[in-house]
Amino acid sequence: MLVLGMAFKSTLGFFNEMLEPIPEATLEVTSLARLHFMGLLPSETRSRVKTKILEAIDASLSGLIAKQHELSQLRIPAEYLPIFNYQVKTLEYGIMSHTAALEWLKSLV
Repeated sequence: MLVLGMAFKSTLGFFNEMLEPIPEATLEVTSLARLHFMGLLPSETRSRVKTKILEAIDASLSGLIAKQHELSQLRIPAEYLPIFNYQVKTLEYGIMSHTAALEWLKSLV
């Protein structure tokens, strides 16, 4: 009985962990790890995990888009423009990768 109880507690811990908020700093890695283990979950729990992942990515994407808008309003001196333009490319990459992740995850069953 003790082993069964430990297995049940462990299973509940796993389900709870899959539904915890996703830290933005580890968004991609955590999302992919949860996706990797989603097949072990009951259907209704998979749906909740997928929703949590989508919400986390969408919130992060919104922040990136807001930052892009904020930066587009800046007046950058000509001598710093080449530096700024390359630095903004990392933001563009983040927006592109978040958008692709959202589209791909939405297409999953």
